[in-house]
Amino acid sequence: MIRTLRIFIAASLLLAFSTGIALAQPAARTPAPPTTLPAVAAPAAVTPAPATVAPTASAPEPPASPAAAPAPTETVTQPEAAPASAPTPSSADGNDEGDRPKDELLVLDPKAKEDLEQRLKSLDSAGLSDEDKTKAVAFYQQAIESYDVAVQQITAAQGFEKQLKELPAETATYSERLAKPLPPAQDVSGESLAAVEERAANNEVSLAHCRKELAAMIAEPKRRAQRISEMPKQIADAQLRLKELTADLDAIGSEEVSDVVTIARRASLLHAQTAVRAALQLLGREQRLYADGAQLIKLRRDYYARYVPNKEKRLAQLQSQISERRQNEAASQVAAAAKAVEDAASQPTVSLAQEKLVSLAQDNKVLAERRTEVVAELNAIAKELSVSTAALRDLSDKYAKAVEQDQVDELAAVNGQLLREQQAKLPNLRALRRHRVQREARIADILLEQFELIDQQSQLSNLNDLADKLAAEAGDLSDATRTSIRQLLEAKRELLEQLVDNFNDYSGKLAKLQTNETQLIAETDRYAGFIAERVLWIRSCQPLSRSDWLPALDAGRWSLDPANWRDAGRTIVQSAQAKPGQVSLFVIGFTLLLIAQRPARNRLRELGEEAAKRGCIRLRPTVDALWLTVVLALPGPTLLACLGWTMDSLSSTEFVRSLSASLRFTAVCWLLIELTRHLCRRGGLADAHFDWSEACLHHLRRRMNWLAVFSLPLVLWLVGLDTQQQDPTTITSHWSSSLGRVLFITVMLSLSKFLHRILLAKKSPFRQVNFIGGGWLKPLKIVWRPAVTFLPATLAVMAAVGYYYTAMQSAVRILETVAMLLAVGTLGGLTRRWLLVNRRQLAREQAKQRRAQLLAAVETDSADPPAPEAADDTVDLAALSEQTQTLVRTFLGFTTAVGLFFIWAAVLPALAYPAGHKLPGAEMLTWGHLASFLIVLAVTFVSVRDIPALLELAILQHLPLDGGTRYAFTSISRYVLAALGLIVAFNCLDGDWGKIQWLVAAMSVGLGFGLQEIFANFVSGIILLFERPIRVGDIVTLGDKTGVVNRIRMRATTIIDWDRKEYIVPNKDLVTERLLNWTLSDQMNRIEVVLFLSHGADTDRACELLLESAREQTHLLTEPSPSAVFEGITEAGLKVALRCFLPTLEHRGATIHQLYSTIDRKLRNGGIEVASPPREMKVRFLRDQHGHPIPAPHAQFTSKSDAASSTKSGKHSAA
Repeated sequence: MIRTLRIFIAASLLLAFSTGIALAQPAARTPAPPTTLPAVAAPAAVTPAPATVAPTASAPEPPASPAAAPAPTETVTQPEAAPASAPTPSSADGNDEGDRPKDELLVLDPKAKEDLEQRLKSLDSAGLSDEDKTKAVAFYQQAIESYDVAVQQITAAQGFEKQLKELPAETATYSERLAKPLPPAQDVSGESLAAVEERAANNEVSLAHCRKELAAMIAEPKRRAQRISEMPKQIADAQLRLKELTADLDAIGSEEVSDVVTIARRASLLHAQTAVRAALQLLGREQRLYADGAQLIKLRRDYYARYVPNKEKRLAQLQSQISERRQNEAASQVAAAAKAVEDAASQPTVSLAQEKLVSLAQDNKVLAERRTEVVAELNAIAKELSVSTAALRDLSDKYAKAVEQDQVDELAAVNGQLLREQQAKLPNLRALRRHRVQREARIADILLEQFELIDQQSQLSNLNDLADKLAAEAGDLSDATRTSIRQLLEAKRELLEQLVDNFNDYSGKLAKLQTNETQLIAETDRYAGFIAERVLWIRSCQPLSRSDWLPALDAGRWSLDPANWRDAGRTIVQSAQAKPGQVSLFVIGFTLLLIAQRPARNRLRELGEEAAKRGCIRLRPTVDALWLTVVLALPGPTLLACLGWTMDSLSSTEFVRSLSASLRFTAVCWLLIELTRHLCRRGGLADAHFDWSEACLHHLRRRMNWLAVFSLPLVLWLVGLDTQQQDPTTITSHWSSSLGRVLFITVMLSLSKFLHRILLAKKSPFRQVNFIGGGWLKPLKIVWRPAVTFLPATLAVMAAVGYYYTAMQSAVRILETVAMLLAVGTLGGLTRRWLLVNRRQLAREQAKQRRAQLLAAVETDSADPPAPEAADDTVDLAALSEQTQTLVRTFLGFTTAVGLFFIWAAVLPALAYPAGHKLPGAEMLTWGHLASFLIVLAVTFVSVRDIPALLELAILQHLPLDGGTRYAFTSISRYVLAALGLIVAFNCLDGDWGKIQWLVAAMSVGLGFGLQEIFANFVSGIILLFERPIRVGDIVTLGDKTGVVNRIRMRATTIIDWDRKEYIVPNKDLVTERLLNWTLSDQMNRIEVVLFLSHGADTDRACELLLESAREQTHLLTEPSPSAVFEGITEAGLKVALRCFLPTLEHRGATIHQLYSTIDRKLRNGGIEVASPPREMKVRFLRDQHGHPIPAPHAQFTSKSDAASSTKSGKHSAA
């Protein structure tokens, strides 16, 4: 009861604050609202773009382009504010809905929104529960949003209605304008240069506006057509929404209720209903305007299409007149300055004043001549700016048209033809960038010169004082002299002012030209990327069919026409007559090449025999063989290339120009074949110098001639058809796609057959070719030969089904790739040959050094030959060979990757098109994200595996670092590369750390508890690498185990003891437990030899012998020096000790062995006896059961120290 009373009081307070007109409804008690009421979403605003209407004399100018009026979106609604008691929308203006005319726009109560906001604020004091308050707030907020949307819809509908009313007048106005003739050009001959320049500037602004309007009128019908197709669905959705809202209102009922949530919901529904009705009215008026205003759009388009060329012509005339006037004015100033110089120099007497006048006049002449140059440059820049602006506008229009056509019909064949044509006509980006850089330097020079002129101009502010000063300096203060000086100074000031103005205009046009070219570069780059992404995925022609027979026959007749070939011969003769010097040089060079063939082959064979000898230590034979291989391959390709160059002329016929291009391309293909053939010849570069497989070379060499004879004529014919100018309106446009395509398919199939014989034949030696290193490349051993063999056949199939352009582009880049691989292979062979020669030289030098040492030892008369020197400086040839081979493979791999990138760079953007498509079932991820993720993972795997080793091999080994430091560097680099790779891979998936950081945190906590030991060992491994209490190669003692640290891994460290057993120690134990590191800060260690000499031995002599023995050991340190001391007299003998030091533990075992052997030999030779320990013998007799002694079969002797234990145990006996 109390709750009901509270609700009633709250409702009464809300009604008291309301300012609307309450509905006269009978009071009725309504049941309590349900626990959850359906939400009422605020209707989305429909904001259709108003039709672009042409301005009249009295009407304001419409938007210049449709962009000013945004296109409509989803269904529309803009609710009006509901009164306090939630009246119907029509009650706001005092009329019932049925009394309002059907097509009259809704009128909203301006106070309704204030009422809603007041009711929203009053909810804080209504005493509602949190759940009810949240619902009521949401309903009122939706009502306010609906009211705002309704206001927008009604305002837009009013705009449409105004345009509908003005439509007849606008149509009549533009019809009259089109009927009138264009206004004649105004005569500006009587106007000043400044007035003409102002008129040209106004004309340029007007022309830009007209172009903008024309573009808008051209695009408007397409926009309207799209809107007209969208509006029926929007109207149907709005009507359905209106029915749903009406049903919801009917469910609530029209009776007055006291529940606050129900009142709020009713207000939200009423305003949503009003917004939907406003949207329907808006859509209806938009439909009417588009239907009635189509004629006006056509008239406006025709008007501006007629007006723009006229303004362009007028602007060109004005600019031409401005240029002409500037040139005439500058020329007249030069003439006047020259006359002033003559007048000043023509005085009969030469004086200082005369010289001053001549100097001033000469300065004016220089300024006038400079202005003439600037005016000429300014006119040239103006023309260049006009061309640049037109190019930018044309390119932007083409790009917009291409994007529009692509959106309408994606990957259509017509679009492909258009894109290919536009791709060939794109501006040269390299030239544009070069011009921009040059222009930046020019702008800087212009500004510097302009500043200098401004400084000169500022010095002429007070001409009277300056004239008096110059006259005083000339020593002539007469009025005539001062007047002459002042006149010259006035002329100079005028010239400076005009020159500064010209420089301002010049620098402004240069800056604008720079901006235009920057925009042109960006637009060209964008358009080129757009074309590159799509052109390879679009069919360039239809699949091969019978319809291609007729153009193929016509192309064959054109190619074999004798008249065309007579033109080609005639062109060669004419070119030879026009360029006799160049042709003579070619004939001489070609003759020399032919003459050099036989000597080159013989010399190449001799060089191969020399290089094949194991004693060859020179690289010169290999370099000469490379040069001779090129000489042998040049004659044929050189002849074709020169013939093609000779026929290349702009005045040649279409057949001759196509033949010229095909000859040059065929020459490149022939050169590649000839280089490969002569590279593989017996005794040639690959056989005798590079030591490539003789069986593979012989197998390849046998089939190269067949490939050249069969494929080169077809390539010549094919390229000739592809390069001839194709007129889309004639049958010649199908020559390349008919006969040219058949020739391309034939060449590809023949190449595939050639590769099949080379790589897949049963007896082919290439079946045994393996990849160096194996590893992850092992699967390629099975895949690479079939893939290479069937790649040309795949291109042939692509061409047959219509992707001829794509297949041609791919084939050209495959040819470039083959040439690059041949060059890389040759470079690798040369590098390995150089390494082999150097290795042989090092081996020979080492052999000479060893022989010299042996000869010196033999010739020595000493009975005790000196110990051989340590071979620390000897080069380990095996290790050196392995390291250099690794470096060579890395370098060649990097070179190949860079070459592949540059060759396929133009094709790589095409991968962006399929990469942009989303993965099945994914909302954000695309195939590009997945491919990037996999590529980054692969690169990370290779980098983590190879880069640390390469880093150590190429850099760390040459730095003054020990092995442990190098190992720490490489290990940390692996972790860093792995971490960076994973981060980049995650970014490739378009991941957001903010979205998954909570998941990562939770996983980290879970893994921290579940894999506590693993994480502890990992962190300990990081600590070991950074803090370095132990290093790889250190000798450590952990517990009772002593050994050498071999590896420090992520989880554990490997220690190898002296028995070559490996102990796996967790990293945490090395950090938390006590550890003895023998070689942490200093690897110096001591050897101690303790001896007991017989009593009476000469201890001084013994110490001297011990020191001599230590000095003879090459690995022992001389500082600190060895020491031998007599430490005492014991029961066991005279105790002497030798103490000496080793720098490292590397040779400890061998040194101890040699030291003891030397000591033993010297002591024996010196007659010094090492004492034997005293022994005590105790005899005990064993008796049998009768008491008779039993003879002992053996006797056991024990030392004195063991006697007691032996007696006590009773286990020892002696005879």
